[in-house]
Amino acid sequence: MLHDRTLTPQETSRLKRSGTDVSTASRILCCGDILPKPQEGEKTRKIQTIVVGLLIGLLAMPLASLAQAAPRRAVAKALWTEAKASTLGAPFSKYNITATTGDGGHMEFLFVWQRSIEWNARGPSGKLIMDTSPILHMAKYNANGSLETSITYTPLFLMQYNDSDTNGLFDLWTKDHQEVSDKVEDNEIEWERVSDRPYRVYPLAPMYHMMLRQHEWEWTVTPLVNTTTSVNETEVQEFSWSITATVPSMPWVRNDESEEQGFLHGRNVQWTTIDITLGYHVRLLPQNPEVKYDLRFTNTDWADARNLRLAMFSSILYRSSESVAVKLGNAGFKALNQTIRAKAPILMVSEKAVEDARAFVSYASNASVDGANVEDAVKTAVQPAFLLPKPMVVPEGLYVRGVITDMEGKPSRHYILFADQVSVPRFKYSLEVDPTIGIVAQLAIVSLPALPRDLTSLRLLAVVAAAAIVGTTVYLLASRRKGTAVTAQ
Repeated sequence: MLHDRTLTPQETSRLKRSGTDVSTASRILCCGDILPKPQEGEKTRKIQTIVVGLLIGLLAMPLASLAQAAPRRAVAKALWTEAKASTLGAPFSKYNITATTGDGGHMEFLFVWQRSIEWNARGPSGKLIMDTSPILHMAKYNANGSLETSITYTPLFLMQYNDSDTNGLFDLWTKDHQEVSDKVEDNEIEWERVSDRPYRVYPLAPMYHMMLRQHEWEWTVTPLVNTTTSVNETEVQEFSWSITATVPSMPWVRNDESEEQGFLHGRNVQWTTIDITLGYHVRLLPQNPEVKYDLRFTNTDWADARNLRLAMFSSILYRSSESVAVKLGNAGFKALNQTIRAKAPILMVSEKAVEDARAFVSYASNASVDGANVEDAVKTAVQPAFLLPKPMVVPEGLYVRGVITDMEGKPSRHYILFADQVSVPRFKYSLEVDPTIGIVAQLAIVSLPALPRDLTSLRLLAVVAAAAIVGTTVYLLASRRKGTAVTAQ
């Protein structure tokens, strides 16, 4: 039922604000007034304000969080290359990483596992591709290109031995405990008094078995992977790869018999194997870039002895532009006459500034043995000799006690070369340990933009926010049109 009445000034003003035709709006329904109620407009505006505020907060919170968590600086981008050894091309199979230092020089990380060599000794003449021991070389160069510091770390072989005195190490010493500051030859060791009996040796250079023409094997190397992480608000690069193999053993032989090929073939020798994985992680930290190893040993047979342990013997070659020395923590020495346990990191220092380390090798004392963490499982030491299994024929110019010579390409008068022992307990299934090797250096740093450069993680959030805005707009428009339609009636 409809009837007419005169509109009040307040009603007329409200109608004009709502867009209703005043000339036709004097007709009112008996069931109620068609005029928009003041609280409906205010309610709509409140809803709009709340929705917009929520959307702004939704977008602003993650943006602020990302801006706060994003690194403010980064280590200057490193470059890397890969090469494969061939008889006509590259002499090495290698990964090479180059990073710029803060003083205008650069650092190089070189990993080598194969080499092309000229084979002339007791074999066909010509070049052959041989798998070597896995060689890690780190070097720091000055701005003029001269070598400042380098360290070359080369695992040579594994050994099962009986730890007779239970000190956790394979002990040996020179004859009459004579101190030797130069390299120690095999015949200078007092073997007849060594009580820690070796049982099995696993050379980590496939060329040894190739020369014996028995149990040949090779390394499997994974592709290099480059990732970026954040360390103390600094963006750093990390380069990772691993090298694996099933390594056959060789018997421990020490005598003056002939070293002709086939020397071991006539013996009743039990050949065993061990699976080994060496994982490499080059971390380009702003201060003191390092290489973290993941050493993993699995699937081996053990000899019959009460206190068996497994030791990995490596060579450490350190070169410097200054005269060099070695320290174990705060203790220094210049000559070796016996196995010296390394209870602290092995430091390479300058004799002019013995308090300042130039390079370091360190091991954690704990290890993962058959999946369980075992404290004080790892024992380390420096040795007065490089223990090489016999018989062997080393091609001229390939190895000097297991190390490729003059890796930097330039000879250095100041160097020190010694053996490093890492001994771990007997295991049933697997054992893992993680040493660290590094050079003291400052890498070049660059500044990053204030805002995050990659907002990919916000895409889903942006889609949700856009959908919410569209939905709210459609709802408001529909509500307004509904009110206009009712007014027209």
